[in-house]
Amino acid sequence: MQLPIYFFGDNHFSPVSSPSNEKKIKKMKEFLDSIEYNSGSVFIMGDFFDYYFEYKKNNPNYFEEVFLVLKQIRDKGIEIYFIAGNHDYWIGSQFRSLTNQTFLTDQTLSIGQKKIYVTHGDGILSWDRGYRILKLILRSRIFRFFYSLLPKKLALKIAKKIS
Repeated sequence: MQLPIYFFGDNHFSPVSSPSNEKKIKKMKEFLDSIEYNSGSVFIMGDFFDYYFEYKKNNPNYFEEVFLVLKQIRDKGIEIYFIAGNHDYWIGSQFRSLTNQTFLTDQTLSIGQKKIYVTHGDGILSWDRGYRILKLILRSRIFRFFYSLLPKKLALKIAKKIS
């Protein structure tokens, strides 16, 4: 991991093109361009996408522009680490290969004499049993399998409603 370290997340990039989404992509690009000369590492702290599901084949190119921005900054030597949030947990090999990021689970980083716990934070509240159960269901292999059988347009509609 290279210093300095930058953290950002909760961008909620939408799979549907809109002026708001274009503005968010532009802001992210400006941010990443501004740190390019300092080099370093970037931690994306989850909910980078408002919804992301990767199919085994024929993935829609909803986020092609976002992928391109990440790949460009990675190609310039900036290390990118990704911790999935509750909206983008189903990221798979396509995203990883397109952006060449390192994927992490919640963890403690040692930076000099300091320890920093990095997490998206969803489900961190021990008393929130309902969400913790929902999280287990949504992240299960069986749920993912059945969700992958849905037509892509219907799956996107459902995800937008839930999101």
